[in-house]
Amino acid sequence: FPSVITLDEDYPFWLASGAVCAAILATVFFFVVEYVVRYNLSPQLGPFVSELFRDEIEAMFNDLAQRQNDIDTKVVQDRENWEYVAREFLHKYRFDTVFAADRFGTILQYIQSGMKQPADSK
Repeated sequence: FPSVITLDEDYPFWLASGAVCAAILATVFFFVVEYVVRYNLSPQLGPFVSELFRDEIEAMFNDLAQRQNDIDTKVVQDRENWEYVAREFLHKYRFDTVFAADRFGTILQYIQSGMKQPADSK
């Protein structure tokens, strides 16, 4: 069939050139996102993101809250409940794939603290 099908000999060259240009563009885009956009994110991203989802996180806390017992203190039991809520919330929304580890850590810490602002930030 090679004699029946006529194909311009420049197609493979242009296809390969397009692939190389797309790879270079993707690499440049990666560096812009990684070292410009992510670098300029606020360190207070955890409280900001968590406050946007406050209603859902509190509903999740009510669903996952365990009954209070007389063995552990209320503080220990609340801390454990907030840890479960933080894990469930972050598992559901997968912020670890979008944000760097330090920004992801601030979200985790803020939720585990019971969604309360630190005393020195007011």
